Amino acid sequence: MIDVVAIGESMVLFQPTDGEKMVYANQFSQSVAGAETNVLIALSKLNRPVRFISQVGNDPFGERVLQTLRQEQVDTTFVAVTDQASTGIFFKERRPLNDPLVHYYRKGSAASRLTRKDYRSLWLKDAKHLHVTGITAALSEESFLLLKETMIAAKQFGLSISFDPNIRFKLWDKDTAKTRLLELLPLCDVFLPGEQELAFLFPKLTEQAQIEAVKKQGVAVIVLKRGSRGSGCYFLDEHIERSPFPVDQVIDSVGAGDAFTAGFLHVFLDLNKQTLTKPEMDRALEVANAMGAYMTQFKGDWEGAPDRATLSELLGEHALTDR
Repeated sequence: MIDVVAIGESMVLFQPTDGEKMVYANQFSQSVAGAETNVLIALSKLNRPVRFISQVGNDPFGERVLQTLRQEQVDTTFVAVTDQASTGIFFKERRPLNDPLVHYYRKGSAASRLTRKDYRSLWLKDAKHLHVTGITAALSEESFLLLKETMIAAKQFGLSISFDPNIRFKLWDKDTAKTRLLELLPLCDVFLPGEQELAFLFPKLTEQAQIEAVKKQGVAVIVLKRGSRGSGCYFLDEHIERSPFPVDQVIDSVGAGDAFTAGFLHVFLDLNKQTLTKPEMDRALEVANAMGAYMTQFKGDWEGAPDRATLSELLGEHALTDR
């Protein structure tokens, strides 16, 4: 049984090894990153069986992606390899006092060339849950249509579906982003926006009015990421807030939102979706906040994801023996 399936793009990431500005850097480290695979790897480290749907180029970067995912126990059975396009790459540059600056080289990439004709029902076979992000919808028109078709199929097969808008304005214009994201919204059960993303989709409304607008689309659970102020959750007729997990400093913020999502899903997957309670959802936010905060202490998009023992220690449930 597969707990979570995700569809999207995983790329090779390059970063200056000494944190210099890109223009001065002579040496770069190489790793693998992508919103969907960040979530899957974090869940895999918590002993969740996971599967990735994508396509890479028949090149060294595609080989690196596959090698890394398999090493992290992600099922890559349905990651296709093509000679017709290259694997996407991107560069990340540190900016003191700001989030890192990202430079994408992914236009026309292998993953962006997947089409509706590539959909296979086997992708969802024996799976409980589908996780998607707005990044995949932004890659191309066909990527959007494939994502929508996969979400519709997942609903028909009885899977629960989570949707992180993960808006990247470097990938599409604002009007297209808003139109497509709102088209996908009614297909999900769990919506995981940041506060600014929610305001972008439903401008000129109070937060409560924004939440009501999402609920009207049939979304059962809304998880609001508040960054350094913690998180909130709206479900059924309930609303809870969770204080942030404390950290002294942030090393790298990239990947924290994906770790948060993985933490929430780790708890949510085991719940009865028809009888969600405040204690259960508070626990989901607690784990999500802890994992998101913990990820900010590491360079890299997923490398710092905790295993079950480390997560238990973070939550004060068990102390690891370190000497």
